[in-house]
Amino acid sequence: MAPARPPVPLSASYANPDYLSKHPSPKTPGSPHSKFADLPAAYEAALSEWNNISHAHTTIAHHLANTDSFAPLTPDLYPVAPGGNMTPFGPALVHRSYDISTLWTLLHLSNILLLRSHPAMPPAAMIAAGVCAPATKPYATLIGRIAAGMQVPASDNTPLSPFLGAALVEVTMALFFAGVQYQAPDQRAWLIKHLLNIDRRTGWATAAVIARSCETSWEKAAELGRGPPYDRRLTRRFGEEGPVAFDDERPGVGRGTTRDDTEPMEMGGVGGEEGDGERGFVVGRKAIRAPPPWAKNLLATDEDLRVDMERVGLGQW
Repeated sequence: MAPARPPVPLSASYANPDYLSKHPSPKTPGSPHSKFADLPAAYEAALSEWNNISHAHTTIAHHLANTDSFAPLTPDLYPVAPGGNMTPFGPALVHRSYDISTLWTLLHLSNILLLRSHPAMPPAAMIAAGVCAPATKPYATLIGRIAAGMQVPASDNTPLSPFLGAALVEVTMALFFAGVQYQAPDQRAWLIKHLLNIDRRTGWATAAVIARSCETSWEKAAELGRGPPYDRRLTRRFGEEGPVAFDDERPGVGRGTTRDDTEPMEMGGVGGEEGDGERGFVVGRKAIRAPPPWAKNLLATDEDLRVDMERVGLGQW
């Protein structure tokens, strides 16, 4: 449905017969790129770039932290949640609006990503997350406190505000990067139930996939001896048949009514009555057999990194 583009110009390698003689083919796979021939110089350049990004991030964080409108509300300015405002991460943080809360979670998320991507960190994402956990723990805790401050109505009969629903969707990715390093049992339990609740109340199925991925990362970390055991899994493992979450862990949902990633999901459209042949709004849902590709950027291990490097010819290097 996008408008057609004008004709694309012919590539220089086809238009100019002498192009290949002036631009020789790349070196054979496995040989170091000339850009990285001097690794100490490349490391210093990467470190300088990282410091520049860190300085810019610190400037933005300092500006927001010293602006009253972006500060969290004091407890006397917002109602006490059922059961109190204490969460597994500490006192809940509530801001003047959901978009400000979302902005702070993204700011803390970017700090986590910045620390984990330091040039001195291990290249495998999951290993870097473990090595950098002491430095990123304060930001992961702040993300949990802000997310817990977005109070979801306890009753399914209470309509969910579109503004709250949008904020819950936006905060899921920050919870993913923070959640993989949670080790306290109460924090892990809260995270998974919260993500499944977001999936159920908003229809944002990615939240359930994130819950599965977090539980998978905790199990992998325990197997590698880099984290405490995780025995009370609330979602099915990737590749298992059936709904994403076990029936008894989905509040308000009966047996057999949870979303099933192995079955197609139909969405009603105009003229969507049975038998009228209207298929314009039918969405096919493929079975999820393994963690999604975008999750690999967070859950990758040394073995995953080796396989990817061999795929592009960098195995020997």
